[in-house]
Amino acid sequence: MSAPPAAVAAPPTAAKGKEKVDVSMPPPAASGRFVTYPARAAEHADVVADAALFRAALEKMHAHMGTRLK
Repeated sequence: MSAPPAAVAAPPTAAKGKEKVDVSMPPPAASGRFVTYPARAAEHADVVADAALFRAALEKMHAHMGTRLK
């Protein structure tokens, strides 16, 4: 008869999943499907108060993202 295999010791539960990992993100690429949003063109209160500023900011955002505004 052979002896049962030795049990493998599990890591302590307090340390499990607590190790620090460097998660550096690559710079965003505009060549894919996803594009980052542009920098804020104006403050929210200003855009809400002025329809022309809203339209200009909206057109600028769509131009940056490469989408059409209907």
